[in-house]
Amino acid sequence: YLARFDIYSVLAALVVYFLTSCLLTSARARMWILVCFLIAAMAHVLVGAIQFRNGDNFMPIPFLQRFDYGRRASGFYISPNHLAGVLEVAGIFGLSITCWSRWPVWAKLLTGYATGICYVGVILTGSRGGYLSAAASLVVFGVFSLDILRAAGSTLLVRIGAPALIAGVLALTVVFSLVHKSDFLTDRASKVI
Repeated sequence: YLARFDIYSVLAALVVYFLTSCLLTSARARMWILVCFLIAAMAHVLVGAIQFRNGDNFMPIPFLQRFDYGRRASGFYISPNHLAGVLEVAGIFGLSITCWSRWPVWAKLLTGYATGICYVGVILTGSRGGYLSAAASLVVFGVFSLDILRAAGSTLLVRIGAPALIAGVLALTVVFSLVHKSDFLTDRASKVI
């Protein structure tokens, strides 16, 4: 009886996966799913930012109550670790759309901003596993991107790879400076390894 809810959850996930993989086969439909995913992730970050700022258990939907995690952002989830996992996945999807899609520049800028918001949300969760997972996914994304650029030619590697490396170092510097301004985040980040 206790596992019945888990079985229903797994069956529901399989049905959604089956419908998505069999009915939504066009790239356009799948990109719209990812855009909706990024929009939902930004809503989670908005609620999480309020939770982080106030240090309370703010939840806009009354019947969704979370445990007392203090200043850690959890969005609409009951645990900050769950939110960190969702935001990390949304962030890497958004980064891939921003860097490798054929969308117009204005759409890439919007997805880039949404991606940045997702990674700020990961920081606000204070989830050490989320930090490690986000770092690992960014390293893998960087390695694959550099490999693709290297295969495309050395000119393209220098023209795109060098500015991307500079932007990455600049983003890391900004993240470290912002984390060190918060004693709570500094304490959580110091216990990552």
